[in-house]
Amino acid sequence: MCTVFSGTKHGCNIVAKNYDCFIDGGMIFTNKRNVKRKSLVLPPEKEFVWVSRFGSLTFSQSGKGMPVCGINEKGLIVEQATLLNTVYSDEPGKAHISCLEAIQYILDCCENVEQAIQGFSDFSISNQSFGKLHYFFADQCGARAIVEFMNGKMHVFQGKEMLPLITNSGYEILCTGEKQNESEYESDSFRRFQIVKSELEKKDSFTVEEAFSILKQAKGNDTAWSVVYDLQNQSVWFCDGSQRIKEIKTNEIDYSEKATSYLYDLETDAEDFAWELYSRRMNRKNIAKFYGNDMILRMMNLPDADFIINAFDDHISQIENEII
Repeated sequence: MCTVFSGTKHGCNIVAKNYDCFIDGGMIFTNKRNVKRKSLVLPPEKEFVWVSRFGSLTFSQSGKGMPVCGINEKGLIVEQATLLNTVYSDEPGKAHISCLEAIQYILDCCENVEQAIQGFSDFSISNQSFGKLHYFFADQCGARAIVEFMNGKMHVFQGKEMLPLITNSGYEILCTGEKQNESEYESDSFRRFQIVKSELEKKDSFTVEEAFSILKQAKGNDTAWSVVYDLQNQSVWFCDGSQRIKEIKTNEIDYSEKATSYLYDLETDAEDFAWELYSRRMNRKNIAKFYGNDMILRMMNLPDADFIINAFDDHISQIENEII
């Protein structure tokens, strides 16, 4: 479960997110331009192939190239939250991609919100995908949008009347306040929505510090980390398991194809932020912690952990060497 929001004022350059998961940790990755990527799908689905146009910074618990959120060098932010009744569009003849790889593709190939929305027409998200998500986009010009897939159809919410806020229920249902059921899951989704909505009604824009304060109010017992994007100052701020707030200056990252790739382990005990060199060993550690959890395997109806960990590890390691 997650909470994502921005200010209601057009042009608000702050976007904030609580990443909620009963498994803590994760990693932050730098991603380069001109990398040839392909999706990880099972037959008979056809893999989707693309080349990254833009560099990006991404957060992940499933390994590099499988992000749960991120921002690219053009200032496009892609966020998401679980939406359990999602059914992705499946158009005949289109190549498939997983719901997390779709985030990487949009960051790789899109400059703004409109391009991000159009980007979904390039592929079908696999309904064999391990996650069911709705997406939140924001860009440097202040545009924002929410994309959901209901009953196999894509729904887009955007414009001045859109409330820039998602939790873990459908956007329209959250706005009307009509719960689909009285489950603890649904109730918590509405609780967090109302907390943030009331803050957005008080103030249409806010600072990084105020964004973290709102996130703290909406925090759950399973909040693994929080992130605040500051587009104006080209910074990404995050609060990891240590509860220390740290900053990454995105304009200091080298995204060129000859650049060194870096990562940051969200479980580090270091007081200050510092990149470390990307390695397959560390990336595998990231994958193994998540997919080595028995509850994740049961929830996602996955085969044994070793099969999944090895498949993700092999797939990502091949892509890391594919520079055009």
